[in-house]
Amino acid sequence: LSLSFVPTAKIETWDALLVIDVQNDFLPERPIRSDHTPLYAIPDDELTADKQHIRAGSLAVSGGDEVVDRVSEWATAFEKAGAMVFMSLDWHTPDHCSFCRNPDRLPRGGGVALCPQSENATSLATRCEDEVTNASYERGDLVQWIDHCVQGSFGARIDPYLQLPDSTIIVKKGFVHN
Repeated sequence: LSLSFVPTAKIETWDALLVIDVQNDFLPERPIRSDHTPLYAIPDDELTADKQHIRAGSLAVSGGDEVVDRVSEWATAFEKAGAMVFMSLDWHTPDHCSFCRNPDRLPRGGGVALCPQSENATSLATRCEDEVTNASYERGDLVQWIDHCVQGSFGARIDPYLQLPDSTIIVKKGFVHN
């Protein structure tokens, strides 16, 4: 995976950088950095026992933390060129329709990321109401995600070392129950 920033063309004012979901719940366990000051205090319960690492998020993507510095560099370059920076955030309600309603929660930062179709998915009240979900349910292969990026949680916050311009436009998605 090569993440070096080598623009092949000049960034113009009409260009835009889209930063997608660089949130704690999607990032693996990663060290506390001594080369950067975090944007916010990292709660003790989000650190490993040795207090040297940030715990993996509930839907951690291996290597996901490797993009943080490059995205910060890209965002700076886009801002200097007068171009726009947008960032999307998963921003789910605690009872979001895409979450498993399974009492046997999967372990944080490990295990399978999807839950098999359960009795709870049989009701429209407990699953998302869209064509893709309904078709998956009818085929018998509906899966739901474990809880992630719940509004106001540490997991929903952007990585504490991601540097974005103040002018970044944040687009929240998945912020209503269904």
